[in-house]
Amino acid sequence: VQYIRVWWTQCSYHFKVSSKLILFRKLKSLFAQKSPELKRFEKRLQYTFGNTYYLEKSITHRSIQNHHAGNYERLEFLGDAIIDQVVSNWLFKKYPQSDEGILTKKRSSLVNRNFLSMLGRNLKVMDVVRIEQSVNTKDPKVIANISADVYEAIVGAIYLDGGFHEASKFINKTLCLSKHLEGEDQ
Repeated sequence: VQYIRVWWTQCSYHFKVSSKLILFRKLKSLFAQKSPELKRFEKRLQYTFGNTYYLEKSITHRSIQNHHAGNYERLEFLGDAIIDQVVSNWLFKKYPQSDEGILTKKRSSLVNRNFLSMLGRNLKVMDVVRIEQSVNTKDPKVIANISADVYEAIVGAIYLDGGFHEASKFINKTLCLSKHLEGEDQ
């Protein structure tokens, strides 16, 4: 850790602050102890967490009462707000001639349980969610709700770990550039 601090100080003259933060987060993640399962999940996300706490919290269901990281509900709340902002901005730029009513309809078609659930399932969040066996994970409605909730929680976790820019990049990759939106330009 001491070597990282010295290196960090020396880098301050050569890199912008945002570049330094990204480098520091990557270096920190190299020393973080993560299970192979979490490392594989980060590859699917195409995002490496500097603080594993946020990742663990984003995949922990409320049925796990005594988990040290808590559960994903507060991150879900935060992620929902960030998704709204990023998608609103993206739609505003993508459809410059559209009025507020059309943009609102387009946003509501993207930021809804079904679409977010599909994104969560694409990321295979159910493979990593920490959940009590008593929760019926065979029920498609339960799976859909948890998948959507975890997608939003992951956005919140990325925001807290890497900032708005990283969360925005993740949303753009997974939601705004989704192959399921092709042909939606009408």
